[in-house]
Parts: sequence; C-alpha cells; structure tokens
Amino acid sequence: MTEDLGKRFVVAGGDLVAGFGNRDDAVAQYHVMTGANIDVELQEMSISVWEQARRELAATHPDVTIVDITRGEQL
Repeated sequence: MTEDLGKRFVVAGGDLVAGFGNRDDAVAQYHVMTGANIDVELQEMSISVWEQARRELAATHPDVTIVDITRGEQL
C-alpha cells in the first residue's frame, strides 16, 4: 500500500498503539484486534499530532507498546 503523505492512521486498543501510513493497513489491524475481542479505536491524525501523542504516551504510559509502522517498527 502507498503511504498517505501527511497523515497517520492510529489504531489503539489493549496495550498497543500503532501508527500506519495508510488507512487500509490500519483498518486491517483494527479488524484483527476487534476479532480478538479487544476494544479498539481508529483515528486519523496529522504526522505532527501523532509524533506528539507518541511522545506523551511513552512518557505517561510506559506499559503500552507504541509502534510506528512507517518507521519499519514491527507489531
């Protein structure tokens, strides 16, 4: 899939927050997590908002796994 420049599609649920560069991949992850009976949210945000949210989450919730798929990080 091609990246939607300027946007991140963020899937959050359980102890995982993952940022994707395109909506299709984020929706696939959303369905995987929903299928595992995890309460999940999917949000679209700008890259700058994602970067700020990622920093704040890492600082305040060290028990949450935060992954940026666009950087090659793995789930």
